[in-house]
Amino acid sequence: MNAKKYRKLHNIYRKVPKSHCTGQCVEACGTIALSKGEFDHLTKITGEKPHLVGASCSLLKEGRCSEYWDRPLVCRLFGSVDDPALNCSFCDGPKISKAAAWKLLDEVQGLFGEPKTAFVDNQ
Repeated sequence: MNAKKYRKLHNIYRKVPKSHCTGQCVEACGTIALSKGEFDHLTKITGEKPHLVGASCSLLKEGRCSEYWDRPLVCRLFGSVDDPALNCSFCDGPKISKAAAWKLLDEVQGLFGEPKTAFVDNQ
């Protein structure tokens, strides 16, 4: 990913409210949908394609996300959206609406194209 897209992506990420995270990612991590750009970036920085290990993401190491700074938008939204499906019982903090979350997902799609479920077909 070029530097300009990377900055734009992180500007989108900054729109997600910060929550108080207790590092219990292992309790929520699993198959996620992410944009091709996010998938390609994670592949480049880790040297391997993200995939499932059991029911969890391969980036989950010792119960925590090993690429926390570069985690995809959907991971950032978990615990930060006023929606029971994205609730995290280990985090608290401000929430955005479901509509605002969809808008952020649309912004990421605008950078990279359609999202794809990378952990299903790209092992």
